[in-house]
Amino acid sequence: MSPEQVQHSARQAAMIGAIVAHWIAVFAVPIFSLAIAALGLFVINVIFRQSVSFQTVFSVICYASLVRLVVVVMDLIVILRTDVQHYSPQMLTPATLAIFLDAGRTSKPLYEMATSLDTVRIWCIALSSLGLSLATGRKVHALKIFLTGLGIWMLVALGHAAFSALRP
Repeated sequence: MSPEQVQHSARQAAMIGAIVAHWIAVFAVPIFSLAIAALGLFVINVIFRQSVSFQTVFSVICYASLVRLVVVVMDLIVILRTDVQHYSPQMLTPATLAIFLDAGRTSKPLYEMATSLDTVRIWCIALSSLGLSLATGRKVHALKIFLTGLGIWMLVALGHAAFSALRP
């Protein structure tokens, strides 16, 4: 390929990548919220044997997820106020334990676990637990729901760390 063709292909790939990224952002958040709400409905209705509608659980999950807007604002501030050479796109907001680890010298599974231990995620789980406890009429204590949600999240994080160990 000539240099002009390579440059044209690179521009087309960047344009297609930007379009796909925007569509994923638009559709991934609602689909992810629906999946988390379905999991919350399963936990409340099957594990704790309480009757709560999907609409109520979905509302609780969506309202609790609004906390993530704090991270978006913090990320925008970091992007706009920091020089490009001084930040990592994978971890803009210092809200994880991974800020204390060196990615080059730390094992991949440990670094993935530290990256997944996010204060905002724990905050979302706590708010979801409180909302789901209120949705059951406080028949299920919020701490039980929180520990169940934290356990499920830990299993997912451990699975993610295990898969990261398999990658070269």
